[in-house]
Amino acid sequence: MAMRQLWLVAIGYSAGAKISSIKDFRVCSAHFSEDDYIPNQGGKSKKRILKSSAVPVPWELQFERLTRELEAERQIVATQLERCKLGSETGGSMSSISGGAQS
Repeated sequence: MAMRQLWLVAIGYSAGAKISSIKDFRVCSAHFSEDDYIPNQGGKSKKRILKSSAVPVPWELQFERLTRELEAERQIVATQLERCKLGSETGGSMSSISGGAQS
């Protein structure tokens, strides 16, 4: 499948869709991973350039990935809160959770 067809399918069109002009199409950067971009070679430009092999990830898959990441973050926060609760019940200090030194 040609790159144009892959992009069309990824953004919700059929592979054989007849599009008269795609020059005005825009795809949000959230549909790409950091690996899809050419690494910035230390220049001052903040403009990111996609690799020629980059194909956007369909929204459904992006949503699933973001949901998994948010759940993982929620678990981390819940664990930290539980440790704080246990520390306060036993007279411990929150600094031990973050790795800080006690005075």
